[in-house]
Amino acid sequence: MSPLAVLGPSLSRFCIIQLLAQPVVLAAWLLAPSNVEQGITVLAPLAAVMLVLGVGLALRAVRSSDVPRPARSAGEESVAERPRGANVRGPS
Repeated sequence: MSPLAVLGPSLSRFCIIQLLAQPVVLAAWLLAPSNVEQGITVLAPLAAVMLVLGVGLALRAVRSSDVPRPARSAGEESVAERPRGANVRGPS
């Protein structure tokens, strides 16, 4: 496997995050008054709300990844369920 193929998923995640974050930073810069002290006090509550929302979404994603899949009905073929999470071949 080439090094570029290995870096592909990380590069795509980086680009997606940048595409989402750059407009937010630009909007914050445009909304900030010319006086820096006033801009910080106006944007601080907004930044705190965004931080709480981000942490909440991250916790929700972690909880949903730990929820077991629903059991299959009796008519369906039983397939061994794949364990969730990283297999690090050692104690976690």
